[in-house]
Amino acid sequence: AMPAYKLYYFPVRALGEVLRQVFKLAEVEFEDIRVAGDQWTEFKDKTPFGQMPVLEVDGNPLPGSSVSQRFISSSSGLAGKTPFEAAWVDALADQWKDFQNDFRNYWYLLMGYREGDAEKAKTEHGIPARDKFYPLIVKQLKDNGSGFLVGSSATWVDLLLADQTAAISKELPGFLDAYPEVSREGKMIMPTYKLYYFNARALGEVIRQVFKLAEVDFEDVRIERDDWEGIKDKTPFGQVPVLEVDDKPIPQSHAIARFVANQHGLAGHTNIEKAWVDAIADQWKDYYGEFKKYWYVLMGYVEGDAEKARIEHGIPARDKFYPLIVKLLKANGSGFLVGSSATWVDLLLADQTAAIRKELPGFLDAYPEVLAHADRIRSIPPIKKWIEERPET
Repeated sequence: AMPAYKLYYFPVRALGEVLRQVFKLAEVEFEDIRVAGDQWTEFKDKTPFGQMPVLEVDGNPLPGSSVSQRFISSSSGLAGKTPFEAAWVDALADQWKDFQNDFRNYWYLLMGYREGDAEKAKTEHGIPARDKFYPLIVKQLKDNGSGFLVGSSATWVDLLLADQTAAISKELPGFLDAYPEVSREGKMIMPTYKLYYFNARALGEVIRQVFKLAEVDFEDVRIERDDWEGIKDKTPFGQVPVLEVDDKPIPQSHAIARFVANQHGLAGHTNIEKAWVDAIADQWKDYYGEFKKYWYVLMGYVEGDAEKARIEHGIPARDKFYPLIVKLLKANGSGFLVGSSATWVDLLLADQTAAIRKELPGFLDAYPEVLAHADRIRSIPPIKKWIEERPET
């Protein structure tokens, strides 16, 4: 039987992200348990070293990110194909740790984790650490010649370096421009995402929010209406949104949101949770299929009698769907629809609630739990920041 894996870490990328990516690359199932800040004090004493990440293997804990990465990789063919390759993977991981120990003296100030003079830290730590470490990586890539750091396929140190490179490139554009080989290696490991949709929220917005909550970069390609006819026939189903993953298209908004969420721990942490997330998404589709007969008239997308549509479709759809959501929120008890952290269906519901609240003040007042849920989701820092900064449409 396959071992049961549980990964415990905060609901951020940081030290947990590479391990999550190792599981994904190995196509090994694991439970991605994200420990909220207010749960950490109680949970801390239960960990071997008073810190995370912790990986449980059939109930037995393994502390430390590198140990866990190496453990999963070794059993999944991602730690080198020979003892010699495995030793080189370890050597590169150790070299990365030496780099990180110095570079973080700048990085932590830049990211606001510590107080201090960021420009001084950049000069004293950031640049010297970069210019010591990355030439070694460039040399290794050239010597190996496969596009990977060791051997002919990706190992866990490729993921480690690619994740670090992506984070630096996002926060410090141009900082690694002197090392283009490193950026190319990162692009081989990390998929590139392009989301095509109109310059509107509608069916594209939840996908954008999934990317933002996952803190994953994507290209937000907004199609102007005048350009649509020239693009339409190039899409799989003649409609958008379409997500390109390394130039391969995926159509349909829910399929896209589910795909990205699954890749980044936002679709439920167990098979039961994932099934419930899917069930709620399907229930939402049933609801919206009816509700939009009122909504489209209200918003001027189609002609009709808005008051009649409200009575025949809007109110019945609302009063069938939202009691189910209230029941789920009460039964789950965490403030989220499924599990102990946000999933993509929380984003789906919160975005719908916010739109209704804006256009129909008071329409959802009989469901205060739903309004509170939307406020909670929209106050999650990456979502709050996106809402404040997104294009006005």
